[in-house]
Amino acid sequence: MKPLTLLTLGWVLSAPEFAQPQLPAVVIKDVTLVSGNTVRVGNAINALFRISTLRNGTTDLYLNVDCDTGQKTHLFASITPPVPNRPSVRVYGAGSLARYVPGMPFEPEANSP
Repeated sequence: MKPLTLLTLGWVLSAPEFAQPQLPAVVIKDVTLVSGNTVRVGNAINALFRISTLRNGTTDLYLNVDCDTGQKTHLFASITPPVPNRPSVRVYGAGSLARYVPGMPFEPEANSP
């Protein structure tokens, strides 16, 4: 056998050892619209949904909903893991960073209408 064939065969046979472990499924317990954090921006609404998991993790999911087309855009999510002493992680949607315009409300504020 040629050395390149042996190298390829060795990589193929050892690939399962390098595979990522499968994460356990997340069971969603509750999805709630947090109405106090809803902001109207033009013909769209930024809304906050709080998602609770069975293992006491929470995700605050901000969506932008276009009132004309009904299209939903993920703005960002704040994820709090169910593990003690772990900080929250903020994950931005790919389309949301380009949507941010200085002076326009992106996150709900205390004095938003």
